[in-house]
Amino acid sequence: MKWAPAIETHDWVVARRTIPVTFADSLTGSGIRPGTRGVVLATSHGLLSSNAQIRFNIGFGAVTVYVPTHHVRRVRRAGGIDRFAERQRRHTAMRLGALIALGAYPAAWSVWFLLGGGTLTELMLVIIESAVLGLLDFLHRLATAPARSLLLLSVLVGAGQLARGRI
Repeated sequence: MKWAPAIETHDWVVARRTIPVTFADSLTGSGIRPGTRGVVLATSHGLLSSNAQIRFNIGFGAVTVYVPTHHVRRVRRAGGIDRFAERQRRHTAMRLGALIALGAYPAAWSVWFLLGGGTLTELMLVIIESAVLGLLDFLHRLATAPARSLLLLSVLVGAGQLARGRI
C-alpha cells in the first residue's frame, strides 16, 4: 500500500502558525499570519519530514516560501495554481477599491487644503477637530437612530478590514 502525501502540488493551504519570511521576521516573531491562504507550488518528501514551496497571498501581493508541511493545513485539494492566482487578483482588486473608496476623499481634500494656502499644522488641527466632531455626531445618531448607525458602522468596519487585507 502506498501512502499519499498529506499535501500535494496545486493544493490550497492555510498557515497554522506565524511563518517567518525574512531573517528579521525570525527575530521579531512576525511574518505570514496564521489563517493566510496559499497554494502549493512544489513538495519534497524526506525520511523524517516533508517541505513545500508555497505562494501565500499577503494582501496586495504574494510571497513564496519554503515551509514544513506541518505548518500548514490543506483547505482545498487540487484547487489549482491558476485559480488561486485569479482569486488573488480578484481579492487585490476588491481591497484596492475599498482603499480608494475610504481614502480618496480625505486625500483629495487634504491636497486641496494645502494647495489653497493652508499649512500642515492647520491641516492637522482641522483633522483632529473633524474627528472629534464626527465622533460626537455619530454618538448623537447612535442615540437617535441606532439601527442605521450600527449598519453604517458595520459597513465601514467591513470596508476597512477588506482594504487592510483581513477579509
